[in-house]
Amino acid sequence: MLKTSLISSLILEYLDFEPMFIIDVDAIRDSLGAVLSQNIDGSAQMVSYASRSLTKAEGGYCVTRREMLVCVTCA
Repeated sequence: MLKTSLISSLILEYLDFEPMFIIDVDAIRDSLGAVLSQNIDGSAQMVSYASRSLTKAEGGYCVTRREMLVCVTCA
């Protein structure tokens, strides 16, 4: 139900290549997450999101490497 709510048109906006993209990333002990948004009508609107669990090896990375991993994963 949460995933269905997140992909509804009330939450996600259609991708527009005119405004700048905003990428927010986060890496915690066991997972990665990212949100792609754009400034539409004066506020940040979510366009897409992604998340995944870390492998056992990735879980041993330092915070800086986990943050870089989420950037590379989303690219």
